[in-house]
Amino acid sequence: MRIPEQLYRNQTIHYNITHSPQDGVLSCGFLHKPNAGFSQSGLVFEHYGAFLLLDGSGTYTDSEGYEYELEPGAYVQRLPGREHTTLVNPDGKWLEFFVCFGKRTYENLRDLKLISDTPVVYPGLTPHTFQRCNYLMGCFQKLTEDQLSVLYLYSQEFAIEMFRYARNLYVDGREFAKMQDAEELLNQRKPRFLNVREVSEHIGMPYDTFRKRFKEMYGISPGAYQIDSRINYSKTLLLDTQKSLNEIALLCNFADGFSYSKAFKQRCHLSPREFRKNHLNM
Repeated sequence: MRIPEQLYRNQTIHYNITHSPQDGVLSCGFLHKPNAGFSQSGLVFEHYGAFLLLDGSGTYTDSEGYEYELEPGAYVQRLPGREHTTLVNPDGKWLEFFVCFGKRTYENLRDLKLISDTPVVYPGLTPHTFQRCNYLMGCFQKLTEDQLSVLYLYSQEFAIEMFRYARNLYVDGREFAKMQDAEELLNQRKPRFLNVREVSEHIGMPYDTFRKRFKEMYGISPGAYQIDSRINYSKTLLLDTQKSLNEIALLCNFADGFSYSKAFKQRCHLSPREFRKNHLNM
């Protein structure tokens, strides 16, 4: 996929929630590293750091000396307290989107099995993963310091989503292609959202098999994945339109405003009204 030229420059935003170097860090941004001088050797972070490689290539060596080849779509974790080395191939292409947050938050997410301590996973580079980078960067640019708790939550959601999209490298190629088709269909909203059974029929896979294989590959059921997609679409409608909650609920395939608000709050920890108010009053 083509990356806009204007992103090939450094755009970073950093906050300190507390004075702790381990748990007070909160940051994200795009970093362009045009030559090998931007490589990092023997680095140790006290906090959690990670990046999604958008363009370019290189290698990453973890604390045990294992080397990973990096290509666009690799999600690389700089785990707290572990030495690591990242070598940038000097072809001028390297572009990454990074996110950093506290060590204890990382440990909680790991213990809940929402992410793992695998240094490099491969969620792939798709319009959706790229959209998540832009969305998080936009939140960091728009939200104020008194809304740091919201930014902290969004940063965690980004890391969790990268693991959701991480592919099992040993999946049969034909099945992998079917899961990619299913992902697109679950995100499709015109002329309407398809239900999970309809998606399984479209890709020619038995319903129970589809649900099982999708969850194995994405770490989330297809039904829950689609609800996340519908909630994300609703955020756009909340911010870019004057539509009522009931209208947005129907457009996003919820039965009514109540069921929509309940699902939204379960995932975002605030109501749609609060989300709209927080973003539009900046």
